[in-house]
Amino acid sequence: MSEDKIKLEQFKEVCTQLIDETKTLNDGTDYALKAYLCVNLFMSHLEIFPSDAEPSGPMIKKVNDAIQIIRTVNTESFGTSFYPKKTVVSVLSDKQNKYEFEDELSTLFSNVWFNMTDDIYFEESYDSLVERFKLNDLDATTLFQGKKVLDAGCGSGKFACAISRLGARHVTGVDLNKNSIAFAGKQAVKANLDHKMDFKTGSVCELPFDTDSFDFIWSNGVIHHTTDYSGAIKDIYRVLKKGGQFFIYVNGRWGMLEVLTDALKEICRSIPPSFIKNYCESIGMHTGRIYWLIDNLYAPYEWKSREDVISILENAGFQVNKQLTRGLEIDQIEMVSQNIPYARLKYGDAQLKFLCTKN
Repeated sequence: MSEDKIKLEQFKEVCTQLIDETKTLNDGTDYALKAYLCVNLFMSHLEIFPSDAEPSGPMIKKVNDAIQIIRTVNTESFGTSFYPKKTVVSVLSDKQNKYEFEDELSTLFSNVWFNMTDDIYFEESYDSLVERFKLNDLDATTLFQGKKVLDAGCGSGKFACAISRLGARHVTGVDLNKNSIAFAGKQAVKANLDHKMDFKTGSVCELPFDTDSFDFIWSNGVIHHTTDYSGAIKDIYRVLKKGGQFFIYVNGRWGMLEVLTDALKEICRSIPPSFIKNYCESIGMHTGRIYWLIDNLYAPYEWKSREDVISILENAGFQVNKQLTRGLEIDQIEMVSQNIPYARLKYGDAQLKFLCTKN
């Protein structure tokens, strides 16, 4: 076993211990303690991972410190019994009931972006899209100019607006949640782009469009959340015109970040998402970061390796033309592609972004 795999197994072991310890917190007031621990543990990787130093030791210490806090609370009988524990088990832990799963997932995200500022929604989204493509020797304007585009899993519609600004002939956004669609439509009006944009309610796994409808399909951080990973890609292939292009971003797998987020998701199954959201807002957390945090703490991920994702794309009929391996300084893939020390241990395959063509 390689040194990295040994360190990863050690980190998994202590994260499993943390999950077990949190199960001893049985009072309703323990929501606050669990929220504090989960938010701080997740955010701690932003403090530890940027260093070139070996990361597993400091992260294991952080997790052990959290375990000790729980044990101290239990030992000192600090908790009360005035507010009995309410069992909160999200359907997001079980993809068997597809429609309940999709409804809860869409609601989870839509509750975050209603407080998103215009600077974040319009300018930050546009600038980051253009810059990331530029770093990969791609001109975003050329990619979208004059094309009929589908944003598959558009959420708040911020990237659909950016793509429209980049010269797309028409952009359609599709998302599960009606509130998200309504919000995106209002934002399009605000940007004077509603004449060449529309939004529809629907699932990425069962797109409500005719075969061969779009010149370009954009799917940014969506498919790894679906009930049917391969099925979603096949349906995207169906509605894309022959010779059309498909941009997909999904998360790769194996690093410490996967281990950490999976452990925290398990703990957060017993905390209402609204509690975490309100907690983050109360401490002044940036709206974009709240969205990212809730995504990591609640939304289920189907982690796949680079090889697995390429295989699924090719089996669906796509030709994989380019992997986008560069990113902004904060992007995991940038650290991995530039061989930053311990990047593979921290992030595994990191963000997997591919530009494909329908054969």
